[in-house]
Amino acid sequence: MNESSILIEPIIDGQPHNSAVQAKAFQFALKITNRSNSPSDPFTISSVVITSAQGQNINDNFSGKSFSVGVINPEESTIIEVGKNGQLMFGLVTVTVIITPSNVARPVTVLQRNPFTGSVCPIGNNHWVDFFYLKSSNEDLQEKTNKLLVILTLIIAASALLTALPILRNIYNTFGPR
Repeated sequence: MNESSILIEPIIDGQPHNSAVQAKAFQFALKITNRSNSPSDPFTISSVVITSAQGQNINDNFSGKSFSVGVINPEESTIIEVGKNGQLMFGLVTVTVIITPSNVARPVTVLQRNPFTGSVCPIGNNHWVDFFYLKSSNEDLQEKTNKLLVILTLIIAASALLTALPILRNIYNTFGPR
C-alpha cells in the first residue's frame, strides 16, 4: 500500500508557527507540503478546530468549513486559507484537522514540524494536530511598553552623551597632555 506523507503547518498572519494576540484579528491558514516521492492523491481537510490547550472552555470550528486539496507534487506546497479569526482565549492553542483521502485504501500519513528544532515526524494517519501561541492582551501591551522603554533609554543616553561631550572636551583640553 502506497501512502502519501503530508506535512501540515499552521500559518498565522503569513508566518509558519507565528503567534497571534488575544482579541485581535489574525489570518489563519494551513501550509501543506507533499513530503512523498510521488504526487499525493487528492484529499479533503475538514473539522478544522482551534481549542484552548490550557483548559479554557473556548473553541472555534471555522463554521464547519472543509477544503478540497488537489494533487500536490513531491516537495511542493499549497496554502489553504482557512479564514480570518480572533479569539478571547490566550496561551497555548491546539489546532486539529481531519483528512479524508479520495482513495480510502491509501491513507495520508500526516507529519508535524517542531518549530524549535525544525525536525519533522509522523503523527498518524488522516488526522493532524499542532499548536500555536495566543499572547494575552496584557502580554502584548507589556512587550510594546518594554520596546518603547528601550528606545527612550537609548535616546536619553545619547542625549546625555551629547551634552557631556563639550564638558569632557574642556576637561581634556585643560588637564590633557601638553
